[in-house]
Amino acid sequence: MALNMHDDNINPLRPPRNNEGDPVKLLFQESMVKEKFGIQINNLPKKLLVKRNTAIYATIAEAIFCIVSIPLGAVGRGLSRASLYINIVTLGMAIIGCWACIHLKGPWVQAHYLTTFSLTGLFVLYCIIIAAVTGSDNILILLVLVIFMISDVVASVYTYLFMREYNQFKKDIVAGKYNDVRRGSEAVANNNNNNNNNNYNNNPAATPPVTSSSFNNSTAVAPIMSEDDVIKRRMTYPNCPDLYKCPITTDIMFDPVTAEDGYTYEREAILEWFVNNSTSPMTNVKIGKNIIPNHAIKSAAMEYMDKVDRDNKTEEMV
Repeated sequence: MALNMHDDNINPLRPPRNNEGDPVKLLFQESMVKEKFGIQINNLPKKLLVKRNTAIYATIAEAIFCIVSIPLGAVGRGLSRASLYINIVTLGMAIIGCWACIHLKGPWVQAHYLTTFSLTGLFVLYCIIIAAVTGSDNILILLVLVIFMISDVVASVYTYLFMREYNQFKKDIVAGKYNDVRRGSEAVANNNNNNNNNNYNNNPAATPPVTSSSFNNSTAVAPIMSEDDVIKRRMTYPNCPDLYKCPITTDIMFDPVTAEDGYTYEREAILEWFVNNSTSPMTNVKIGKNIIPNHAIKSAAMEYMDKVDRDNKTEEMV
């Protein structure tokens, strides 16, 4: 599907979203999650959703080929019987892969193509060895089996391409390309910063809003979260692992950054700290005010929050 990058609603600096221009028609939309990493479905990138649809078609075709192949292997022996066991396993992986693509379960999509690629490669190697040992007696059977295995290879390729686009989507989130639509502190931060700017414009005597331009290598504002937002965050993720918690706020981090002391903090918390301090919050040693985004912690925290949100929704439905 061609995407019109000249549409007034499409920003060429980020991937086109599904609510911009002609939307992608989603397969099994009623079974999809309503949001991924705090981003609504209609704001997901079009390219990701196109890859998702293609991967679903491929895994369904793979499952059909496996179902047809199983009876052929059940009536034979030797090589045919070996193909029976392979097809049973690949059928299970095809079902898992289709389910994972429908629900945007990245790790399970990866498990599908890695397992299927491995099994297919081993089986083809086995067929080559058998053909070399037995001569031309089983050539016809081998050709039939290899043809049926092509569906597994094709499905693996398409799920791999979908997973690659899924990983790019996660990188774009970490890079801040979805901050305007993502549910979390980024949106809250921007809203609070706008409020601070409006208050300052209306009252020049007030303290100007704190921005990261006050510090080196800091590219985002440092707004103060409201008390209601803090309480909501604590209630939503009460059992958050310490790895994802900010040492200053003791809450889960939405935008983690690493300071010169080597510790990771919530961006707005450490920037607020630096307004009145020039020391480390953890060691009390004097440090510079340079901060670096911690993409690894942010990505892991996003996965954790996404899992907690899904579990909470499941409990609400029950």
